[in-house]
Amino acid sequence: MTNFDNPHGQGLANMLEGAVTIPPGASVLVAYEDASLGWYDVELKDRVIEYCREILSVKVDSVEVGLPANTPSAPLEEKLQEKRFDW
Repeated sequence: MTNFDNPHGQGLANMLEGAVTIPPGASVLVAYEDASLGWYDVELKDRVIEYCREILSVKVDSVEVGLPANTPSAPLEEKLQEKRFDW
């Protein structure tokens, strides 16, 4: 089990519990950009997924969306078409 008693854990709690309500058992899709682009810490995606699973008790799937563009992300659109996510 991951220790979330640190500034990153507090940020995750604020983002995932303070800003939204995700009930236990919900299905969550985490969309993320490649960490090598430099916008996010390389571990952030994994910490978000772990927090969702361990603290919020939700089912998590993830999809890399690639670079920002003015067109839909094909991998994200494919996941959304599955219509199995609550969040």
